[in-house]
Amino acid sequence: MSTIEAVPATPPLSSPQVFAVTGREPSQAGSLPAKAPRLTSLDVFRGATIAAMVLVNMQPEPKYWPLDHVQWHGWTPTDLIFPFFLFIMGVATPFSLGKRAATGSRKTLLAHIWARAISLFALGELLTGLPYNSFSEIPHGYEWIKALRLALAVLCVIGVLLLLIPWRSKALSLWLPPIVFVLFYVAAVACHLIIKHTSGLPDDFSWGNGLLNPLHLRIPGVLQRIGICYGIAATIGLFFGWRMVLLWAIGLMTLYSWLMLTVPFTPSQYVDKSVPRTANGKVVGLLTKTDNLSRRVDEWLLIRAGRWNHAYGSYPDNEGALSTLPSIAEVLLGILAGVWLRTFRPAAERGMGLLVFGLFTLLAGLALNRWLMPINKNIWTPSFTVFTAGMALLCLGTVFYFVDVLGRRAWALPFKIYGMNAIAAFVGYGLLYRLLIVIKLKKETGAPNAWGWYEHHVYMGMDQLANALGHITPRLAAFNTGENRSLVFALSYVVVVCLLMSILYVCKIFVKV
Repeated sequence: MSTIEAVPATPPLSSPQVFAVTGREPSQAGSLPAKAPRLTSLDVFRGATIAAMVLVNMQPEPKYWPLDHVQWHGWTPTDLIFPFFLFIMGVATPFSLGKRAATGSRKTLLAHIWARAISLFALGELLTGLPYNSFSEIPHGYEWIKALRLALAVLCVIGVLLLLIPWRSKALSLWLPPIVFVLFYVAAVACHLIIKHTSGLPDDFSWGNGLLNPLHLRIPGVLQRIGICYGIAATIGLFFGWRMVLLWAIGLMTLYSWLMLTVPFTPSQYVDKSVPRTANGKVVGLLTKTDNLSRRVDEWLLIRAGRWNHAYGSYPDNEGALSTLPSIAEVLLGILAGVWLRTFRPAAERGMGLLVFGLFTLLAGLALNRWLMPINKNIWTPSFTVFTAGMALLCLGTVFYFVDVLGRRAWALPFKIYGMNAIAAFVGYGLLYRLLIVIKLKKETGAPNAWGWYEHHVYMGMDQLANALGHITPRLAAFNTGENRSLVFALSYVVVVCLLMSILYVCKIFVKV
């Protein structure tokens, strides 16, 4: 998510590190320009990815199939969005670390990497912990619960702002993320103790979600996985050259494949008795929705933590523990693309390289899909990692050619606005949604909260438009189907977030983590 900055000349680091961070051989470092041009195409690609994420996440049912996740094996365009996030994070890493390499030691760079990783993880936890839904009426004598809910919501918002503010003090920027991270879990433990020792409430009383339901607080998530994968992958990129980065990516995917295909685990009741089993009744190599090693690991971790429940649906978690290994490889493949983009080759040659590498990587992913493991986002198979990296290279190469080679940028302004404030858009869309739900309205408005009011008026506008078009010809009114209403509603929210980011863009405020 980091923005791409200029890279100072001659970073004072060891030779392997110079190559890994800046993408240039040490012998070439002395001829680097004082200020490297910004890659607008990466901002555009990042912005388009985030806009797509807002679109699919805020779209109610029913949906068109390309805007929904595949149930198990296979993929849809929606399944490309999250791996694109990770890949883009990797592409940006050589640029962002290259700038800091001129004035910082390896130790300083490592501290910055993990401060940023913890910030991303903490931002995800703060959004998850903000209580905003499923509240019960407060019984008489327990009015303090309402104050507790409000205090927790305010503290989560303050925590988000503390992590997003560009502090001038380097020490503060490094120490604040772990402090916020620790305080969040202190608050979670305190809420658990308060709930545990509160008696006299009705049996059906609901405290709500987030920190007010700490035992069911979802630790995995998009920002959380991005933070973990970035921290590990950027550390590898800091200490190793591009060849070792590639070997790390291959090694992580190989290790994951070996674990998934060879480690025995206890099957569920749904497994057919004819499936081959070990001497102690376990199965090996199954990749079904109900039976695979990644799921068993997630279930074991949740049970050990006392948090196993059916709130996760039919599958425990799409951002599970074991599947983090190939997700790290996704970022490492992005780092390799970033290294390529920082070479001295002409822009057209670099763009063509992205497309050629993308084609071969995509074909490799399809080959792995056939001969190793199926393409599957839920368990993030190596074939999914390689295939989506190939798709990301093709998309980035196309955008790079039009934006940075041909200079055709007018069409991309909305995506650039999103991309230059990527973290603000990412956090802002979720925070705005939660706050709109928290804001209660009077019964006269016809909606329980501000989010319901917004939803009602978008759909009412569509109905009015359909009626107006129906007076012209009945065929034009037929567009007001369930799928189109859902799509238009999600697009309206994309526009709202874009308008908010436009204010920051015009004011030249660019939020970084």
